[in-house]
Amino acid sequence: MSAIYGVIYDHKEGDYGQLEKMQDGYKDCKIDRFSNLVKGNVMMGCAHQYLLPESEREVLPEETFNYIYTADAMLDNKDELCQKLQLPMDTPDGKVLFEAFVKWKTDIGKHVLGVFAACFYQKDTKTAYLVTDQTSSRCVNYYVNKDGFFFSTTIRPIINAVDEKIELSKKWICMCESNCSADLLMVPDLTAFEGVFQLEAGCYVKYCNGEIQKKEYWNLGETIKKQKVSDEQGLKIFRNTFKKCVKDVLRSKENTGITLSSGLDSSSVACVAVNELLNQGKKLHSYTSVPIEGYQNSDNPYLVENEEFGVRRIGKEYPDIIMKFINCPTKNAFSDLENLIGVLECPYKSGVNLVWLDEIYRVAREDGCKMILKGQFGNSTISYGTLMTTVYQSLKGFHFVTAAKEINKFGKKNKIGRKNVCRIIYKAYKENRKSPQTDPFEEGFTKSELIEKYEIKKYFDDIEHTESNCWVDTQEERYGSIYSRRILAHLGAFDTKLGLKHGIIVRDPSKDIRIMKLCMELPITCFAGNGYERRLVREGMQGIVPMSVLTDTNHRGRQGADFVYRLKYNWDEIKDYVMGIFDNESIYDYVDKAKVMKLKDDILNSKNLFDGEDTRWAVKLLVLGSLSEFLNQWK
Repeated sequence: MSAIYGVIYDHKEGDYGQLEKMQDGYKDCKIDRFSNLVKGNVMMGCAHQYLLPESEREVLPEETFNYIYTADAMLDNKDELCQKLQLPMDTPDGKVLFEAFVKWKTDIGKHVLGVFAACFYQKDTKTAYLVTDQTSSRCVNYYVNKDGFFFSTTIRPIINAVDEKIELSKKWICMCESNCSADLLMVPDLTAFEGVFQLEAGCYVKYCNGEIQKKEYWNLGETIKKQKVSDEQGLKIFRNTFKKCVKDVLRSKENTGITLSSGLDSSSVACVAVNELLNQGKKLHSYTSVPIEGYQNSDNPYLVENEEFGVRRIGKEYPDIIMKFINCPTKNAFSDLENLIGVLECPYKSGVNLVWLDEIYRVAREDGCKMILKGQFGNSTISYGTLMTTVYQSLKGFHFVTAAKEINKFGKKNKIGRKNVCRIIYKAYKENRKSPQTDPFEEGFTKSELIEKYEIKKYFDDIEHTESNCWVDTQEERYGSIYSRRILAHLGAFDTKLGLKHGIIVRDPSKDIRIMKLCMELPITCFAGNGYERRLVREGMQGIVPMSVLTDTNHRGRQGADFVYRLKYNWDEIKDYVMGIFDNESIYDYVDKAKVMKLKDDILNSKNLFDGEDTRWAVKLLVLGSLSEFLNQWK
């Protein structure tokens, strides 16, 4: 694994000095070795991280008879590819990816599994191809100016290398600040820097003679073939596929860790992974975020705000999981803001979880973990499924008998009368599909005139109509959520950049394209049916995940629950910094000052700021603080 960077000049020769400026953009990352190559007008570099057994033998960048290339790759079907390409089985992943590109060109998505980003320059045609994997799990950015084509895993090297000043993208920032959700992106290829684009999942960029073209080489929807199988057959197929996906990623050079909660997704990944690692003579290291000492749980019995007990239930059945519980006692949402903004190269809105996630990665790396597993995407794939959606889709498809049967089975299993089940379903339908939506920008800060100028409402409406709300979905909405290039770009950028910082690779088997594809192909009753919601996991993982986890329908984990308490605990230390956010005049180029001042007044005048039930002020404050810090660093 690695970070990649380089330039294809149009009318001048490359030089090492310029390439070293790009290399310098990775000075704060855990890099084991830098390699640079300049050949005529082509400059390429590779920041190697020794994360896989073959990593130390990677020769990247490399020049062959007709190509110059560099790559960042971890291939999940490498053995199969080596056989097809007649390569030694211990060939490094970057070399295998290159040979696959030479053989299949832009049909590479039909053959290669895993995560990758690469640039291939073909000498005879003077054409560069920049490509990322089918889920853009390894992000890569590019920029074009009068001199040529610049590319890099992160954005700082591009900024270092170009002669002109790259301005901030006002459109991107206004979109980001228009709401207070954790989502950063409305457009998958835009970045916070004007003219710098992040390559979308399943796409490649072709650059030749000053002209650039972006094309799709793979689309999940075009690979779907509905499987006419019974629910039992579907669950068996899922189980085998998921085990294969987990097994294929377990190639760490040293230890393997996992961010483990008491929920279904990460538990499923952990329970499969620990068995596979035992076959390799290894153990699995797990890391769980828990609240800071002194935090009192809320009165909501459904929410589990300290997941230690649930995680230890898994440990009782799998003693070969080495468990650590991380409470980050000295940290809060603002303590690492400066550092994380620099790493992520954008203002972010998920600081509630980023604090403990960043700390987990640090501790895991100290424990010798070079790979971190997670199940973050599972809500869209392996643990998706509500009775409301199954009934809704059955009724829409005129499968009335199926709808009636599933209502009866669910009621019987959960001891709820059929009429009450129907009332619950109707209420969910009315609230999620019929009720008028609230103003999505009410909680955000972007000036109304900028929302109108950049047509942000149109982008928001497009997302609302094409992606799942997870409660009552059409088939199209479900598909749009599973394979959303917007969501995938967000996840890929965070995983790649945090991985570079800590010297790890982050892998999520619940985001494997084989799992995504299967979840589009199986009948909806595999996801909610036979009396189960989230059925694929609850039934499909029986015998692997402890039944105490699979059958627990009365609780749900809430990570980062002590977010506001941490602010209270450290308020004397951070109050001046926080108040300084409101005095940063640069934020008012983007946000409504009246809204910001109201938030300031609410904070200063509240008599129960930290003890009230409404904690939206803290989320808003973090959104503004993130923007303020970003502008301070990058403007």
